[in-house]
Amino acid sequence: MFLSLAVILVPIVVIYYVFTTGPDDYPVERVDPTSALSTARAEAKFPVLAPKNLPENWVCNRAAWIRTGEKLITDETAPADIWRISYIGPNKIAYTVVQSERISQKLERRTTREGVPLDAVQISGVAWQRLLSKDDRTRALRAEVGGSTIIVAADTSFEALIEFAKTLSK
Repeated sequence: MFLSLAVILVPIVVIYYVFTTGPDDYPVERVDPTSALSTARAEAKFPVLAPKNLPENWVCNRAAWIRTGEKLITDETAPADIWRISYIGPNKIAYTVVQSERISQKLERRTTREGVPLDAVQISGVAWQRLLSKDDRTRALRAEVGGSTIIVAADTSFEALIEFAKTLSK
């Protein structure tokens, strides 16, 4: 009887262990955006915006100043200078900012996950177009600021995205 019970319980325990334990979280690689931001602000023909005064639990994981003609992650060449910065929030959601004089349709579609335009909202006196991906996962905000287009995107609520956009500063 004990043997029969063990034959039933051992596979159950193994299955439970396999499906309830997962790999450890990947540590987020912290990037210091200071150098890329300084270069962008020195070279850009537009006011470069970046998050300011974020709490310590926000981690910058990418900051890049991409010059005209350099390769993008989309395998196209940058049609104009592009500022790009990403942060991981305390809820482990990535928030991305892309800013340029000319953002290609391909880069905009990729950043917004083919976001469909919705209504506009006012944030700090600027009209921002809200965009929502077709699968309702990604939300984005798009605005024209100082001769540039800026997109802020994340897989979060519009309220959280708007709060993040409020931190953008020259």
